Amino acid sequence: MKNLVYRQYAPPPELREHVQFFWELRGPCDDDGPQLLVPDGCMGLWWARVTSPRRPSRRC
Repeated sequence: MKNLVYRQYAPPPELREHVQFFWELRGPCDDDGPQLLVPDGCMGLWWARVTSPRRPSRRC
């Protein structure tokens, strides 16, 4: 976790009425399992960009 970088960005003017901020977390991840997301009362969109394709889980 020491090599993770967290950044926040202001949205463009046309989105500021609806979007508080954008953020990103970059760095190595040695845990490809499910990640805990603690609710904060705000709606959020999450996506992960990976460097290698993963096989879909059959646990659905």
